[in-house]
Amino acid sequence: MYKVVSVLALCAVSAAAAPDAKRVMTMQPLRFEPNRGQSATDALFVARGERGSLLLKAGEVVVPLPGREVRLQMVGGAADALVKGEDGLASFTDYRIGQDKSRWQTKVPHFGAVRYTGVYPGVDLVFHGRQRELEYDFVVAPGVDARQIRVRFAGADRVRIARTGELLVEAGKAWFLQKVPVAYQDLAGGRKEVRARYKMVGANEVAFELGRYDRSAALVIDPVVSATYFGGTNTDIATAVAYDAAGGLWITGYTASEDLPTLGVGYAESKNPVTDVFAAHYSAAGRLDYVTYLGGDNDDRASAIVVDNAGNAYITGYTASTNFPLGGGSYQASNAGLRDVFITQLNNLSFGSDSLWYSTYIGGTGNDAGNAIALAPDGTVVIAGYTASGDFPMLGTPVQTGNRGGFEAIVIRVDTTLAAESVRYTSYLGGTSTDVATGVAMGPNNQLYISGYTMSNDFPVAGAAPQLEYNGRGDAFLARFDLNRPGLDALDFGTYLGGEDADLAYGLKRDNAGRLYVVGYTMSTNFPVTATAFQREKGGEADLFLTRFDVDSNRNIGVNYSTYLGGNATDIGYGLAVDNSGRVAVSGYTYSTNFPLAGNAYQPVSGGGYDAFVSVLNLNQAGAAGLIYSTYFGGEATEVGYGVAFDNRGNLALGGVTTSLERIAAGTAPAQQNLAGYSDAFVARFNLCDIPGICAQ
Repeated sequence: MYKVVSVLALCAVSAAAAPDAKRVMTMQPLRFEPNRGQSATDALFVARGERGSLLLKAGEVVVPLPGREVRLQMVGGAADALVKGEDGLASFTDYRIGQDKSRWQTKVPHFGAVRYTGVYPGVDLVFHGRQRELEYDFVVAPGVDARQIRVRFAGADRVRIARTGELLVEAGKAWFLQKVPVAYQDLAGGRKEVRARYKMVGANEVAFELGRYDRSAALVIDPVVSATYFGGTNTDIATAVAYDAAGGLWITGYTASEDLPTLGVGYAESKNPVTDVFAAHYSAAGRLDYVTYLGGDNDDRASAIVVDNAGNAYITGYTASTNFPLGGGSYQASNAGLRDVFITQLNNLSFGSDSLWYSTYIGGTGNDAGNAIALAPDGTVVIAGYTASGDFPMLGTPVQTGNRGGFEAIVIRVDTTLAAESVRYTSYLGGTSTDVATGVAMGPNNQLYISGYTMSNDFPVAGAAPQLEYNGRGDAFLARFDLNRPGLDALDFGTYLGGEDADLAYGLKRDNAGRLYVVGYTMSTNFPVTATAFQREKGGEADLFLTRFDVDSNRNIGVNYSTYLGGNATDIGYGLAVDNSGRVAVSGYTYSTNFPLAGNAYQPVSGGGYDAFVSVLNLNQAGAAGLIYSTYFGGEATEVGYGVAFDNRGNLALGGVTTSLERIAAGTAPAQQNLAGYSDAFVARFNLCDIPGICAQ
């Protein structure tokens, strides 16, 4: 028998290795899922790629393009060919939508190939992966005429053979290119090439024209297809990332796409406004081995994730659904208002197929959201966020029992191992205006830290606060609760942080030495900075700020380090990570053309518009020496870096969203050059420890 092979590239964002072995790795392997109702189509199987989803139906294969579909049809082929998955993979997907567990789809298997048996007499059609491209093979039995194979590109505006022999398929503003076929036979004396080319045999129909070959031996014809703007189905945004102890990577965010699992499928304006939470896990080698939806009948969005030493993931955000999936000893079984906080624990994959260990609502009759999550030394989980509810559940002995303003910061402590009364503590925190908590950390001996931003001039200050007065149009804040003491006595520290203009904090981390780090952005020209700052003056309209607080043996808190970081325009800090050596990573987005760079930056110039960035600082080094690595990461449109995390070696992961028409990884020769106005999530790993001197600092 012989094979006629073709390839559809479901393009993945990647980058070639840069100097000093610096590289960005994407993690989007190719696999096939049987459609068990998770895809709202009549597809039998779905192939997932970073730039789109291929739908394998009876009688045709659907390639989605922005606003269009191109359908590959086997002219004269059997519409009832037997379709079966082959080469089963260890990975799987869970679809947990709504509270009706009988409708959940768990452990949907992944396959490395799908075979259409007898698509023509004596001819099978097999789809499988080759690296990050989708390959389809016509497997032709001995004595069978390959000339019966004809492929129609239904839905295309035009199909033509270029002078170079490539096949160009055009559909609206989108197009994909099928490269010149290469034919060969593996014979006893070695591989022998066979002449092959495309032949137009009808409107938008092609066949293969072959030279002489040994009909008793297998024949392979191999045209590779590179897709240009090959969009997916809807919005997908990664908001947070977290490494596990084994070097695997969890990511979470929200999606409006119905055809996950894939991260970064294209964005289209959807008639359905509902979004679901997604969570995914990549192995240390970059293999996608778990994906799940979490959601109900309305908007559900994740904002933060943390992972324990066993590899279990804890996620928070908000849900407007009335049937958000629940599990374990749920504290609250129904949505109390408009939007409630949710807290969900997903167990490590080795725990079995039912990974939803714990999930609960908690909220009042207004809008409530979880913005940050952290682990306590005793295994409990702490969450910080905000509420507009006057009746948010108050448990334990809160510092503040009532909502003093419109939006009030909240803190929650949960024990997911309890079968009942799993929420152990909650409290409001704020003044008579807007107060939003965006960061949370837990120290030993029940010391809980909260950060965020406030517009209240009467925010609770306490202890030896370095800033007692509200300074501007919004200040950052940092507070500490001693949960060993009841009520207001538990507030043993509270301070403003800011200058004369707006100052908003978006992240908080605590290192092993007990130091606290706060990141955000400032529009103030007099934001408090220290003498050792990397940058002592504001560079543009808004700059990232990074402030470190030290805690002494008497639990007094003071500013140890504080700096601007930015260029000549707007620079916003969202993500924050701290490793065990004292290095600090920050991420966000920049509109500056002169954003500070260091360490032989992966992308030394702005791609245009808003770019994501990631920067690493050593705060023990004063001035310019403190910035040890910094780079842009983006294309010609908009990228935002929301989450950043260190692995146990000191390498970085960055997650966010892109709307660029070009690949966001600089220095590559992308198979897909434009995105045509759609947005993708992105996840990238920066192997900083391959750069001499970076991890050693």
